[in-house]
Amino acid sequence: MSMHLYQISSKLLGDTVGKMNDNLTSIVLAASVITLTLGYISKMLLRQSSDKDLKYPPYIPSCIPFLGHAIAFGKSPIEFLEDAYEKYGPVFSFTMVGKTFTYLLGSEAATLMFNSKNDDLNAEDVYSRLTTPVFGKGVAYDVPNPIFLEQKKMLKTGLNIAHFKEHVKIIEAETIEYFERWGDSGEKSKIIYTSHY
Repeated sequence: MSMHLYQISSKLLGDTVGKMNDNLTSIVLAASVITLTLGYISKMLLRQSSDKDLKYPPYIPSCIPFLGHAIAFGKSPIEFLEDAYEKYGPVFSFTMVGKTFTYLLGSEAATLMFNSKNDDLNAEDVYSRLTTPVFGKGVAYDVPNPIFLEQKKMLKTGLNIAHFKEHVKIIEAETIEYFERWGDSGEKSKIIYTSHY
């Protein structure tokens, strides 16, 4: 059976190459497709054989190799993540636009990440782009890990629910003070205020 399949595939390949001899673009395109397919298959086989000792989260397969789940995730990310959570549990991975994303949903799964050692997960690479605009340079994930660990102690005590509740009172007082300067009514940047006191 395998010899018969081999003979058919080599005849088909030979016929295709024979017909494409005059067309350089077709040859380059066919070679590219074959190379990419072989590369993808070998990558998957090597990953499976070399990583047998490592434990990976469940991977959501996709029939679209490069795009992966980008379309489904883009249309409805919350629905996509809820469906994945039901099927695969709180930790799972999937591909979007050539990158593998791993999600940890729920407090228990998130705790694994936030309490892991920097050698296991390098959060600076991911979070520095998010936290630097918020906290500024040299704070949080924009510093080497030993400095961040010192800062993290201060952040944990400063950024907690009790402190946030106190900030609400300050924000509310500043907002009321700001709008009181307007008098009984006013409009600015699509914010309309009318005094109800």
